Amino acid sequence: IRDSHGMGVGLGLEHFAHDGMTKKVIGSGYSYLKTSKMTSMIRENKIPAYLIPMGTVLQIMANVAAGEPYTYSKVGFGTFVDCDVEGGCVNSIAENTFCTRDTIHGEEMLCYKNPKIDVAILRGTTADEFGNISLEHEPMTLGVRTLAMAARASGGKVIVQVSRLVKRGSIVSVTLKEDCLLYTSPSPR
Repeated sequence: IRDSHGMGVGLGLEHFAHDGMTKKVIGSGYSYLKTSKMTSMIRENKIPAYLIPMGTVLQIMANVAAGEPYTYSKVGFGTFVDCDVEGGCVNSIAENTFCTRDTIHGEEMLCYKNPKIDVAILRGTTADEFGNISLEHEPMTLGVRTLAMAARASGGKVIVQVSRLVKRGSIVSVTLKEDCLLYTSPSPR
């Protein structure tokens, strides 16, 4: 996918907006483009969609990366994210089974069963021959390493679109921000 990052017609999630291609969508917002194919599929009940807070999404990914079976949170308690309200269901084909309530040390929490991540599709700036990825020209690095680690911990694949390839050893990690270098070992051939 060439120059597919960002939001807009033919960009980003739009590449996955085909019947049967995506099993369900879990995110923290879908109103980015009212005319998008993905938004239309959600509105037309062609794909179940769930909405949960961004911080909770990132915590779930961190817990998947750590091998934890569940994520507990008070964020969204009593709101439409809560299973006792709507369970974060965006459309009528989304089943209210994404989270449950559980009591931890006498405190009621929302409990999310952590999903298996089959594929993490990420955007980077540079890749070297070892599979090191840098994000020096990316507008956001939020959660990129965590998503890659979650996919690998699930036995999944990590696919990174980059702008350029360089020789091994060309990416110097000490010059990058802490969350701007990730390593994805190549799959065995």
